[in-house]
Amino acid sequence: MFDRKAYKAIAQKQLQGRYGTPALATLVTAGVLFILYMPVLLARKNGEDISNSGPFGSSMSVIVVCLSGILEIAFYRLAIILSKTREKQPFSVYLEGFNYWLKGLLGILWMLLWLVLWGLCFYIPLFIKVFSYSQMFFILAEYPDISVRKAMTLSKKITNGYKFDLFVMSLSFLGWDILAALIPPLELWLVPYKTMAETNAYHSIKAQQIAAGVVSESDFSGTSDYSDGTDTAFQTDATAAFPVILGQKEEEEGKSSETVATTEDKILMPPPESAPSNAPAADTMTDIPDENTENTEEHFDE
Repeated sequence: MFDRKAYKAIAQKQLQGRYGTPALATLVTAGVLFILYMPVLLARKNGEDISNSGPFGSSMSVIVVCLSGILEIAFYRLAIILSKTREKQPFSVYLEGFNYWLKGLLGILWMLLWLVLWGLCFYIPLFIKVFSYSQMFFILAEYPDISVRKAMTLSKKITNGYKFDLFVMSLSFLGWDILAALIPPLELWLVPYKTMAETNAYHSIKAQQIAAGVVSESDFSGTSDYSDGTDTAFQTDATAAFPVILGQKEEEEGKSSETVATTEDKILMPPPESAPSNAPAADTMTDIPDENTENTEEHFDE
């Protein structure tokens, strides 16, 4: 089950009173990219365009790609920690995410390599693969010991049956994206909100795919790199969907009747003990037949 409305509602609750650090992290990211593009902006002001030609343009593109991966791994790690705790997180938590800069760098380069190869070798919509690899950085942020190659493989597995849902979820933010483009400060609210909603979606589909047997807990090295063991309400139980879905009926021990909890109650409720009984439906947006695709990707990996 994929409920984007629930993921968004829970994201708002998770960020309530805790917007400071993710908003500041968003500002840092925007500031770094702005400084990087400053020479281009100055050149355009003088009637020149050096961003798309010559060694400077090429070097700048490489730097942007590398920095984007490093900034992503730090921000996603902050989001993972926020999803597993209730207390405010200091800015130092975001800065600690840069300790995994190498994972972010290798992750973005590995992902872009495969996107380029898919684009050159096969006539398929690239956005399908974008969503197939979309959970890679969440996996690397939560489980830093996992290799980049394995993280990509796990991302492909857990998004099986959910790529179209993730695509629709991204479209649901389109109105906010347009408004934020017109009012840039709005990004300080929008980016943390979108990232937390996507983090909740990641937790949910990962848990449901484990319950369905598509992947196993051992594939993720057993336990998360971050867990203080003090707050089970936001812990990701690998045998149950996270978090409790809005509108889903809950079963209370010792009671025969079923009730529908409010959004706030579900956010604070520990994950259900029983795993979802139904595996996710087949993907509406399908990839190239597995036989050819897997053989091709394994060939390139080797």
